[in-house]
Amino acid sequence: MIFTMALVAATAAAPTTFLETVHSNGDQARDTLFSVIKYGLGNAYCPGKCGAVPAGSRLEVVKGAIAFAQLSLQSTTFRERYAQDWAQSEPVAPETVEQQQATQAKQEKDRADELAKSLKELKARIAAEKDPAIKKALQDGYDANIEMQKMMNSPEQKAAMAEMRTVALEQMRAQYIEDKAKFDADHARWLAEKDPKVIIRRRVEEFQALVASVDFKAKVTQRNGRTYFVNPDYESKSAQWKMLYRLGAAGSDLLASAAKTWTAGL
Repeated sequence: MIFTMALVAATAAAPTTFLETVHSNGDQARDTLFSVIKYGLGNAYCPGKCGAVPAGSRLEVVKGAIAFAQLSLQSTTFRERYAQDWAQSEPVAPETVEQQQATQAKQEKDRADELAKSLKELKARIAAEKDPAIKKALQDGYDANIEMQKMMNSPEQKAAMAEMRTVALEQMRAQYIEDKAKFDADHARWLAEKDPKVIIRRRVEEFQALVASVDFKAKVTQRNGRTYFVNPDYESKSAQWKMLYRLGAAGSDLLASAAKTWTAGL
């Protein structure tokens, strides 16, 4: 699908000739194309040496990229790879408040059981210890733990803990509502993207908007052996915007036009 905008920099490759021209290979170009489709235009880059392609040959390179992308995106290999990736990317629903409470209760019980086990082992060690000084140190530690437990189980402490749990529960509920809303939106988008045509069309539209945003008449200047835009705002543009600028209006428009034509039939 031409759209690889393809590799935005006249990247991906027409039948063998294009791949050889940019010193790339089919697997590398298909991987780049898949990343662009699945994860966005920010993953578009030249999987070869596109910068070495003479200006006079760039339109042919673009035509090659278009042909390669269209064939790749219509292939069984792409559809199978997309389906597998799609299935593995299903959003995970957040735990309900009840599930979170159950998890917390289990963690608290586990900590209490571990403490009881440690104190039991400590008590046995105290009983077996022969050295008075060590025995006293161990007993002091044991007694301190027992006192701490008594304090934690006092009515005042239990009331304070109950109040903290009430506040935490309200926060948990509010957070769950927020997380559930996000999950619902993410899951709906995921379901909509089961058909790769949906996301391919989206990427094409993003690419067309990107091409339309490029100022192909932008002036550049040389400083210290490097090229800079005269308009400093252009220096902060994305790498893909700058690749299209270097490709030129003719090549970029050819990509955008082919993208529009191809997606019309999706």
